[in-house]
Amino acid sequence: MNGKKILIGILSLLLVSLFSACKGEVKIESSSETSQATEVTSTKSKDEVDSEKDDETVNIEVDENVNEDLETPKFSIDGGFYDKDVSLKLYCDSEDYDIYYTIDGSEPSASSQKYEKEITITDRSDEKNIYSNIEGIAPQEFIPKDKVTKATVVKAIAIDKNGTRSKSAINTYFVGIDMKKQYNNLAVMSLSLNPDDLFDYEKGIYIQGKVYDEWVEQGGNPQSPETWTFPGNYSQKGSDWERKAHVQFFENDGKLGFEGDMGMRMHGKATRSYSQKSFKLYARKDYGMKDLEYKIIPNNLKQGDDTNPVIVL
Repeated sequence: MNGKKILIGILSLLLVSLFSACKGEVKIESSSETSQATEVTSTKSKDEVDSEKDDETVNIEVDENVNEDLETPKFSIDGGFYDKDVSLKLYCDSEDYDIYYTIDGSEPSASSQKYEKEITITDRSDEKNIYSNIEGIAPQEFIPKDKVTKATVVKAIAIDKNGTRSKSAINTYFVGIDMKKQYNNLAVMSLSLNPDDLFDYEKGIYIQGKVYDEWVEQGGNPQSPETWTFPGNYSQKGSDWERKAHVQFFENDGKLGFEGDMGMRMHGKATRSYSQKSFKLYARKDYGMKDLEYKIIPNNLKQGDDTNPVIVL
């Protein structure tokens, strides 16, 4: 891998909103029949890919109350890095919609905060840790002693007079964070998804959860030193364990490189049982991003196809 991990600067899941900059590793694959030219840091043979390949058929949940054609709210300022507090305006070109928003990474609804005035976005790093304090992430717990660096994920929807809602508009804001000092001048990727998709007991993909408890009930030995062998929600594979995430990739100058919705699954073997885990991202037409074509690592280009897909680590 040449020791080069530009995707590692920060993996701010939805956790980014109230929780942190957690470092990890990301693998990106294209699910299309023909992968376009994509930047890579390492590749694997077809046999290796086939042995790890998950089921590509994904049942993506569709919210019947969402109108894809309805205007989505707009942001007065782009997501990214800011030295000091910023004021954010949300608006639609039409006045026929009400706007609702969240700043905790959760999906907004008509019961969320209604937008009525500018939103002041501040450095939230001094706020109480929430998601980074969740237990049951790994057999060997790690709970940070200090308050972790935090960003703010703003999600907004428009709702018309009939109660129909738009798709969510999403931006991530890093306020009061010195990118060069905090992340060693690395690029930053923000992954935003609903908390339950990560931490729910039954369906959360980041935790030990129900799968672990059932293993113990069936005679599994939680006292074994081989903790990397313990099953958990995080060890599950396949389409049932893929979650939709909104991806924003910021270059090391803080500017947005690309963004879009992608599928996210856990990645790795023994590392799935670690507190710091790895993820795999899928570009899918059903999410709106059939292929990822972006120079993630300059001057490191490889052409892939459906028999030997490009893998980005």
